[in-house]
Amino acid sequence: MIKLELAAYDARWPDLFEAHRRRIAAALGERATRIEHIGSTAVPGLAAKPVIDIQVEAVRHDDPSVRSALELAGYELAVDEPGHRMFKTAERDAHVHVWADPADAQRHLIFRDWLRSHPDDRALYEHVKRELSKREWETRDHYADAKTAVVRTIMRRANGEVAGPRVEQFAGALLRHLPERARVLEIGAGEGLLAARLAAAGHDVVALDTELRSTFPITETAFEDYDAPPQTFDCIAAQLVLHHAADLDAMLDKAAGLLKAGGLIAIDDYGWERSDDPTFRTERADLHTSVRMLTALRTRYDELAYTDHALFNDGAGDDELAFIFLGRKRSG
Repeated sequence: MIKLELAAYDARWPDLFEAHRRRIAAALGERATRIEHIGSTAVPGLAAKPVIDIQVEAVRHDDPSVRSALELAGYELAVDEPGHRMFKTAERDAHVHVWADPADAQRHLIFRDWLRSHPDDRALYEHVKRELSKREWETRDHYADAKTAVVRTIMRRANGEVAGPRVEQFAGALLRHLPERARVLEIGAGEGLLAARLAAAGHDVVALDTELRSTFPITETAFEDYDAPPQTFDCIAAQLVLHHAADLDAMLDKAAGLLKAGGLIAIDDYGWERSDDPTFRTERADLHTSVRMLTALRTRYDELAYTDHALFNDGAGDDELAFIFLGRKRSG
């Protein structure tokens, strides 16, 4: 097991990159038309492992002459996998990456440039890295895999996928029915947007997710594995989670047991089976339909509010399939 240490941003990192850039350029000559500083040490202000990550573009990753040149310059082959080679110094203070697919190289540049210019996402990324660095990992790859969710979240924004008002609409529906200072359990909290909105309104929120991609405090567990005393919560909320449930009935029965008498369940989901796109339907054929979800909900809860086509033409995307269900736990 290993424990990874993060260092505060060091203003010397750009100079260290420049020294490696000159060294690599001298080794590869005109073949390397672009040598870029990537990774966390390339983002001013961001804490990082003190290893300079470097990306060499416009050369074949599996070119034997590239390997020979880098090895003669003091960079030994450390990773050789389909589409990617990584070389490292003997001191292990620099990694040199060569990708087969230019899109992989471009992705690293987009991520770097976005973090450089967006302090909120830079803070989110550092928060997740610091939380993960507190743990022990079997390998460095396991640590990297654990960052995948937050990287994917940030990359969506970097690629222009702007979130619509879905969270705010769902929060508004909840807030109209919640008692003051309610104890709320959110299942599948994701980026923590709903949890933060409810907490800002004065509610006590426990947010569950199996991945860490939020600055809001997250309990990292699946709902099926979460343990709490019966009748703990005034409300249980789930957004785009229910259709994935391995055992829908067991999940809803557990939720009912955790709710206080008269407690509220709030579900924001969608009916994939209503789509006009046959490929979309085929890809989701093993998920629960809206009919299945709503039948199970109405069997256990008295309906307080239901909105079909909940987000149609609201700017959140093609969400005419969406619905919101709010129900009250039945007594007895």
